[in-house]
Amino acid sequence: MNMWAAGFDKSNQSRYWQDAAQKCAAIKNSGEFELLPIEESKRLFKGKTKESIFEFELNRNYGNLSRYVNLGQWMTHSPIVNYGANSDLFFTAPLMERIYPPNLPDKRRDTWFYLPYINNQTFMFLKQINVADPTGDWIFEDNLMIFRYADVLLLGAEALANSGNNTEAINMLNMVRTRAGANLYNPGTENLSDAIFWERQKELIGEGHRWYDFVRTGRVTDPNQAITYLTQEQFDRGAWTWPIDQRPG
Repeated sequence: MNMWAAGFDKSNQSRYWQDAAQKCAAIKNSGEFELLPIEESKRLFKGKTKESIFEFELNRNYGNLSRYVNLGQWMTHSPIVNYGANSDLFFTAPLMERIYPPNLPDKRRDTWFYLPYINNQTFMFLKQINVADPTGDWIFEDNLMIFRYADVLLLGAEALANSGNNTEAINMLNMVRTRAGANLYNPGTENLSDAIFWERQKELIGEGHRWYDFVRTGRVTDPNQAITYLTQEQFDRGAWTWPIDQRPG
């Protein structure tokens, strides 16, 4: 909430950033949470791990019969589920290349995607693929992850960088990169603010953060960063919100 407020209440940005930085640091220093190996992503999204901070229980093994649909359900096919040779949806190659440059190492790309740059429906998104019954109803049973430790570290890195504490910001950023097998931050070739923002795109893809990150940071008005961008006039008129029907009744 601090980071969201900072994007809109610019006269008080410093206070919001400092408060967010303190709270994220407190979570990091508590020792209560940890980053699981990327290779254990299925266990992470199954839920109830030390990386999870806030999640909704959707596991059928605990009696939940919700028909919650995650992106994995639309972006997988056989042999993950008995659904033919094509997914319903796919992430486009230009988007994948922007988020995960093909020439850079990243275990998330290698673990979470099948044919990441194929640009057609043979693509699969393998981040959330715990399936109750692959041969029957194939309802996915990954928990709905609202807030997890990697998210906190990257929000903390953003808040710290905005507050001028680059050293600790880089430390938090590199914790996430190290877990991902990605290159550590290089101040000679990377802008820190951009690096943290795009690290969130890499880490949290498919978890419902991308649009809100673009909105709260103002990057949604930059055509060089947002594929579907808004003009400043559109943004000011609330085009980033869900429309409310103006008809009576």
